[in-house]
Amino acid sequence: MLVSFILGGVIWVLFAVYFLLAMIIGGGPPIQPEFWWSDLLYTSVVFLGLPGWVLTLVAWRKTKRGESGLKLGVAGGVIMALTGVMLLPGVLAIIGGVFSGRKPAIEPGTAETEQ
Repeated sequence: MLVSFILGGVIWVLFAVYFLLAMIIGGGPPIQPEFWWSDLLYTSVVFLGLPGWVLTLVAWRKTKRGESGLKLGVAGGVIMALTGVMLLPGVLAIIGGVFSGRKPAIEPGTAETEQ
């Protein structure tokens, strides 16, 4: 989940800077009729990618404390994957969330020595 968090943050910052520059230089929303699909994609990354990125951060912190980050990791991964551009960080967050939700297997040999 840490790799997903870092990669998602880098992608989000790049698209947010593009969005802000388009707003400042263009004087309005960067959605133009001839390039509406790519402009809509940039806008969705800026506004949908951030909540997914934050959910991934919270899931990673929970996992680091030893708790399960399954729900938040999967939710953040799905939100990031829906943007299209943040597909790789989204998939990595989903995989990390699934692995953080698994309980470690207790080996029979170690269970006997602890008693």
